[in-house]
Amino acid sequence: MSGVTINQWHPSNYERQDFILDQLHQTATLLVLHRIRPIEDRLLQLLIWLGVKFGRINSVGISVSTSDLNLTHGNLAELAGTTRVTMTKTLARFRLERQVMNTKYNDFLFPFSSLPQGTHSI
Repeated sequence: MSGVTINQWHPSNYERQDFILDQLHQTATLLVLHRIRPIEDRLLQLLIWLGVKFGRINSVGISVSTSDLNLTHGNLAELAGTTRVTMTKTLARFRLERQVMNTKYNDFLFPFSSLPQGTHSI
């Protein structure tokens, strides 16, 4: 058996401010994404944002694991303000158009060649 030591952490004012600013930036980004029309564009931008924020960049593109993020099609649809059926159908269309590729179960890859201009600023 190994021992565990717990230390209490007291963030500095700077760390608190940095955290709050980061949360405000994420909220503002999600609000901007929520206003994108048509819904297909909104879904693609949301998935790319999730990839940039929480995914991995490799030599081919940006990969994101919905299982690592504990996201279902229903959760993604709720985030995007649409239905699970629309999310699932749109993802299938993205796959057919090669905008999104599956690397393994619940992992998406956004090839650099399919990313819209300005993606790095999301």
